[in-house]
Amino acid sequence: MVTGFSFTACKSGDGDGDSSGRDSRLVLGDDYGWVNEGDDVYGGYQSYTFILKADGTGTYIMNYHGSFTTDSFTWSTTGNNRLYFTFDGETDWVSYTVTITTLTFHYDDDNDVYEKKGI
Repeated sequence: MVTGFSFTACKSGDGDGDSSGRDSRLVLGDDYGWVNEGDDVYGGYQSYTFILKADGTGTYIMNYHGSFTTDSFTWSTTGNNRLYFTFDGETDWVSYTVTITTLTFHYDDDNDVYEKKGI
């Protein structure tokens, strides 16, 4: 399991999925990923990146103060805007919305916004 990454109680939403079981709007071109970045509570830089591929595989990259951690996963979506991740045999889901430039994960009391960026 990826260090520091977990989904907690999530909200449901209205959705969009395709016949492959994956929302094609989440797949970006080569050299792009969904990135959430900023300073942590200690003033150090941190970023979290998801690279979602059309074949249902993906890569998660965490940069915490210049120390990188990566992990591979599989992913799928459902018609109610649930995004499912499977890391090391464990599956979690999050409610999401997506625009051309942002991917937002919705939790009961918080949101995480990821921006489309070159990697």
